[in-house]
Amino acid sequence: MARWMAKAIYAVKIMLFHDQLEMSRRELAGIRRVAFFVTMVYAKYWNEAMIPSYSAKNDLDFITDVKRICDDGVASVTEHAMRRHLWYLSENLIGLAIFDDRISPEQKAEMVEGMKRPSTTKNPRRPESNTPINLNRPLFAFCSVWSMQVLKSLPGGQQPTFLELSPETWNTDSCFKCAKKRAGVLKVTNDFAE
Repeated sequence: MARWMAKAIYAVKIMLFHDQLEMSRRELAGIRRVAFFVTMVYAKYWNEAMIPSYSAKNDLDFITDVKRICDDGVASVTEHAMRRHLWYLSENLIGLAIFDDRISPEQKAEMVEGMKRPSTTKNPRRPESNTPINLNRPLFAFCSVWSMQVLKSLPGGQQPTFLELSPETWNTDSCFKCAKKRAGVLKVTNDFAE
């Protein structure tokens, strides 16, 4: 991630000073595509990558934005690369989206119901990478009984009692506040691998 972002920043800098450089049309077109992608789509999601509760929604929104804003070539390459990074859409980690304030109480209630369903995959840790990403699939569709595991681990391994309440009241519940605080300090990026 850090190496890619360094290259992305250099592409933006080159684009800013392209008048002072000698580049072929092909080179300029390539730099322009990368700079456009970085500034119009990638920067927002990169800056939000360290917010654990945003990860699941951002994964879906990122792919949607790329397909909406960028050309087909960039969209295809980006979607292919994103398939290797969909951990937060897995049955295990989708539960973190419960703490995303951008998700409506109705969607959160649907997620809680989804957490009662049996698992649909052999490996709940990651979605299947060879199946197409269904951008119209709501977050609750990724939930299963496995999704409860991450929530149980947040308030000290106890049952997250706030799930029995209406999502509209969660922000006043002490169990929810504790779990949200713990979720907020989770490390979600693997910069150590870089």
